[in-house]
Amino acid sequence: MLCRTGLQRHEDGSERCCRTRSPLPSPAVPTRVGTGVPLLRGGRRGGILDAAMDSDRLREIIRQADAREAMLRERQQLEAQEMALAARDKARRDTVAAEREAEAAAKRKEGLELIAKAKAVEAERKHRADVAWAERVLAGEESDRRPGRAHIPIAVRHSIWQRDGGRCKGCRSSEKLEYDHIIPVSLGGSSTERNLQLLCERCNRRKAATLG
Repeated sequence: MLCRTGLQRHEDGSERCCRTRSPLPSPAVPTRVGTGVPLLRGGRRGGILDAAMDSDRLREIIRQADAREAMLRERQQLEAQEMALAARDKARRDTVAAEREAEAAAKRKEGLELIAKAKAVEAERKHRADVAWAERVLAGEESDRRPGRAHIPIAVRHSIWQRDGGRCKGCRSSEKLEYDHIIPVSLGGSSTERNLQLLCERCNRRKAATLG
């Protein structure tokens, strides 16, 4: 409460009770947000300028926040695009790998089929050679009764017949075939598979003429 005699103003501008000598509280002055600077310093015009500065600063803060948000969205879009590209590349690589594997499997299958056909043809050729050899043996054509002729075992004759496919090594004829010693017996040749071959009568006579 104020005293009855009123207030007394001192040199520092404060008012004190003449009895208690205690200063009275000064009225609160509004300050700029975040700075502590009085908004009304310099009169009404200064307060308006301070308010305008606060508004500009708020707009700048909002603008920076919007910029950061835009950058974040752009980064997320780029990451999504990179992930999509990586997924497409992986799918393309998987497709190429699957196509190559399928092509390799098809080639392997084709190769196995060719091998099977070749084996079948070879087996048929050997069978025919065996039949022809058997017919010649039964017909007595495989026995050589000429004197001085080296004896060739039947097992060796059979192996030579199969190896040469029942054809002349010179002209590939299948008529009038004979077992020929590559190195003649007179020169030390033996009656082994390595030194024997099938020649038709004509090719064998031609060879004999060159050696004679």
